[in-house]
Amino acid sequence: MEHILYAGRWFKENEFTKALQEIWLGYLIDPFNEQLAKLESQITAALGEG
Repeated sequence: MEHILYAGRWFKENEFTKALQEIWLGYLIDPFNEQLAKLESQITAALGEG
């Protein structure tokens, strides 16, 4: 799924908002995707929210 790739790229570039947007788009396609959930938890931890 391309949303995982884009979200990972934005995460590495510290563009957390853009990364989360890609994750949310990915959830529209596959709401139970474990890779998306893992990446989302990494982003929220980096933001200090998790």
